[in-house]
Amino acid sequence: MEEIWARTTFELRRIPSRLVVVIFHDEDVEVFVNGRKVVDREGYTSDYVRITVPAGARSLLREGENTIAIHCRQSGRTQTLDVGLRGVF
Repeated sequence: MEEIWARTTFELRRIPSRLVVVIFHDEDVEVFVNGRKVVDREGYTSDYVRITVPAGARSLLREGENTIAIHCRQSGRTQTLDVGLRGVF
């Protein structure tokens, strides 16, 4: 089974009341914010899914630079991964 990781940084001027990840992934997915796992979803999907990061993870965010990392498992021949991030203020 292959492991696929995507990581990027993003800036916050203020901490949002909610953080939403819009993600297209083929198989199991984990989402990490600033090094801590905040989402762990199993299963296959063939469409974009909106995942609201749990409220407790809000304490992981900081003004300035933050990091989000996505980890997917791939058991087939190909894997599709597309991620969008929205803060709700």
